[in-house]
Amino acid sequence: MSKPKTYQFDIDVGDTSTTTVYSDKPANGYVTKVEFVAGDLTAQAEAALTGETTGVAIWSDIGTMVSSFSKEPRIQTCDTSGTAATFDGTRVVLDRIAIADERLKLVVTDTAKNRTGTFYVTVE
Repeated sequence: MSKPKTYQFDIDVGDTSTTTVYSDKPANGYVTKVEFVAGDLTAQAEAALTGETTGVAIWSDIGTMVSSFSKEPRIQTCDTSGTAATFDGTRVVLDRIAIADERLKLVVTDTAKNRTGTFYVTVE
């Protein structure tokens, strides 16, 4: 297992109400945690974290960025035929989200302008 790396995203939603930021270097490994340190984003704020090249969805949220939080995003798995994997036909099997040789992309939109906050994304 490689050494975990944490990417910091300082958010400043300026005059356009939307900001897009990228990790400084490509990420390799599993995304294990998304943390948010509250600034002054409003309850209407939306955020989406994806891979820059593939667009793989890692995490998204609407309306909870008024207080700090920590999330551990997971993705539903499938069997070799592409059918959704379940434990007993009802409970889905989730696994960590892999990212390889691409930067992380975070888009934050807020209905109010000039709002701030900080995200930390850990990749192992």
